[in-house]
Amino acid sequence: MANEQNLIKNEDLTPEQRRKNASKAGKASAKKRQQNKTFKEIINKFLDGRVSDERLKQQMIEFGFADKEVSNKSCAVFALWREAIQGNTKAFELLRDTIGEKPQEKITVNGKINNPFSGLSTEELRKILNE
Repeated sequence: MANEQNLIKNEDLTPEQRRKNASKAGKASAKKRQQNKTFKEIINKFLDGRVSDERLKQQMIEFGFADKEVSNKSCAVFALWREAIQGNTKAFELLRDTIGEKPQEKITVNGKINNPFSGLSTEELRKILNE
């Protein structure tokens, strides 16, 4: 078990031992990076992949996409677009929001709020509360 008494400084190791430790550290780091792939990276890998459904691929080409432009990502957008033009408002909102045209959801309230307790101290407020 590692503790202060049995730790060896890196400078006290031989070059061969340093290389061995660096190799172990590199392999452990690579393994950890692989485990930590984000959900986004996984989805992007699928989206960037080629389409295996020839019927869908042909529809995309007929719609005007070049063969090399047909990816899972473009097919997903195409499917979303088809849903939107058939009246699916959620699909429309997702397309609109994706291209950056989402309306602001900010509400500005102007005016003065009348707070009858604003001038009172904490002690005065406690007295009122206990009455």
